[in-house]
Amino acid sequence: MMSPLGSPLSSLTPLLWLALVLVSIPVALWLLRRSGYAGLSARPVPGAMRVVSQSVLSPQHRLVTVEVGEGADRCWLVLGMTGQQIAVLHRLPAPSDALAPVPVPPVTTLPSIAGTSFGYLLSQWRRGPQGPTVQSHGQ
Repeated sequence: MMSPLGSPLSSLTPLLWLALVLVSIPVALWLLRRSGYAGLSARPVPGAMRVVSQSVLSPQHRLVTVEVGEGADRCWLVLGMTGQQIAVLHRLPAPSDALAPVPVPPVTTLPSIAGTSFGYLLSQWRRGPQGPTVQSHGQ
């Protein structure tokens, strides 16, 4: 005569199937990545597009320079990107040393307040301006 609860193995069977499914998901994703399907491969494709630079103009607008083609047909495209469209703004011949970083002109920067507490900034604001005085050239 069988017990009303059944065997202990039959109560563990659903848990074993759940564990098998949970383990098989990462294994399947790893195999998919290793196979190169779905664009998940880290191997570069010859003649593929390469992003050279990217500038964010606003949350919806970007200015992107990409390199397309290979060999003598290589060129850079300056693209204007919005949420609705991509427009080619300019076409440039790719430089012979495209892997070298493009020199950036020096930029005047404003002082950073990163890491400064709000209380300190508030007390400085209440005291008034204490920076260097600006003199006009007409004096």
